[in-house]
Amino acid sequence: MQAELPILLGIETSGNSCCVGIARGTHLLAESALHLRNKHSERLSPAVAELLAQCGLTYSQLSGVVLSAGPGSFTGLRIGYSLAKGLSHGLGIPIMEVPTLHVWALSSGPQTRPVAVLIDARREEVFYQTFAWSEDWIMPLGEPGLCALQELPHHIPSDALLAGGDALVLQDKIFREDHQLFAVASPQPPCPQIWALLGAGHRLYLQGRFSDTASCEPLYMRKFQGHT
Repeated sequence: MQAELPILLGIETSGNSCCVGIARGTHLLAESALHLRNKHSERLSPAVAELLAQCGLTYSQLSGVVLSAGPGSFTGLRIGYSLAKGLSHGLGIPIMEVPTLHVWALSSGPQTRPVAVLIDARREEVFYQTFAWSEDWIMPLGEPGLCALQELPHHIPSDALLAGGDALVLQDKIFREDHQLFAVASPQPPCPQIWALLGAGHRLYLQGRFSDTASCEPLYMRKFQGHT
């Protein structure tokens, strides 16, 4: 029955955007996105409260929290995790973590070629991971990595489509030896899509793959240096 479907809150704070969404099962009820840097700490909690009110829901009706787990902004990820852990402890609901690279891959939509997701890691480095669609879901072809920008072509398939919010910016910087550019998946959304995050979180919820609230941490993939 519809009333028995889990109601999940999605939180995406891995980049410049602060995005939240609520889904009942796989149906997205509402979402909110603020595309401004350094506003996560002041806007995240009010955005969740506003979204619940918009949907006519209360915090007690939430079944779980789905987190975009990184890599990405150290500060943004910490803010997202802090709120999620507070809700998990206070409401007694589970946390489901979805790697941000996986959310980006899902956001690109079904493709017939491998999808190489890129996130600008600054300092001429890039986070990357390659995925491939199998039937109705996308699966990783390897582990996530961090490498120097000029080394990236050696880590992803030559026929891969580039995806992720930084794909277009990075495209011009990663010529192969034959001077052929990688193709870029289209369309390219400005941030990981909440529907994709919540879709992945719903699968984890049904599988009972919950994170430990006390010990779960973002996927940073490198040591903190300065502000991100």
